[in-house]
Amino acid sequence: MVCVMERRQALIVVVTVLILLGTLVVSAYFGQRRTGGLKFKQETAQHRASVDDGRSNKTAGSDSVSNSSAPADDTRHDKEANDTPQETPQTPEEAAATEALNALTPQQGIDRLADLLATLDNLENASRLYSTLGTLYAQTGEPGAAPAEEAFAAAKTFARSHEDRHRAALAHVTALSARGDVEGAVREAADALEQGDPYTLSGIQLAVTQGTLYEQQNALDQAEAAYKKAMQDALAAEPVLRDDALNVYRQACLSLVQLYRRTGREPAANSLVLTMKNKLASFE
Repeated sequence: MVCVMERRQALIVVVTVLILLGTLVVSAYFGQRRTGGLKFKQETAQHRASVDDGRSNKTAGSDSVSNSSAPADDTRHDKEANDTPQETPQTPEEAAATEALNALTPQQGIDRLADLLATLDNLENASRLYSTLGTLYAQTGEPGAAPAEEAFAAAKTFARSHEDRHRAALAHVTALSARGDVEGAVREAADALEQGDPYTLSGIQLAVTQGTLYEQQNALDQAEAAYKKAMQDALAAEPVLRDDALNVYRQACLSLVQLYRRTGREPAANSLVLTMKNKLASFE
């Protein structure tokens, strides 16, 4: 009996010890998990904070770059603005002439200029208006050339500069050629160019037109001489007329190149093309 009771007490002690041990093991296990979870949460929070800081720094850096580049962009735009050539404003008469030439019909342009000339006080730019008026009369297609001839005569009368006189002659020559009076156009061009006036844009354009008129008459030697003279004059006028003169030089060269090729002088044409390219490149 005593032995049985001792065995029961010993069994109770063993069970109690096992329960305590199990409790300690379970507590240790869950305690470790909670610590690890807290550590993981702390690390995650720290990582998120570092990412947010990184994004903030990156945004600030981008803003800093943008702000620092803004003055450079402003400077670049200022430079581009300074490098852009400024167009010379048109006078009221020049604007009226351009508007008349761009009218829907020649008659509308004629009416516009007639109204302006009737009330014009300053005749300084009247020559340009009359040159344009003569051109529009020539475009109407009506029989008889009296109105156009009267306008061209007025343009020459009111000419105040060499450019005015050459512009009037160029417009007159173009109108004469358009109605088939090539001989009259040749005489008009020769008269305007033989006076030894300073170089003007209309003057060197007239020289190229003169070469074209000689070609129409099959006077090829005279046409070649006229184109060469136009090339020479255009280069001489370049310091003043700049790109306008170079454009006329190119036009004269190409006209002469076509003349050479039409007459079977291919080597001369190829040589002139090379000369033209080199000459134009020297002004770039």
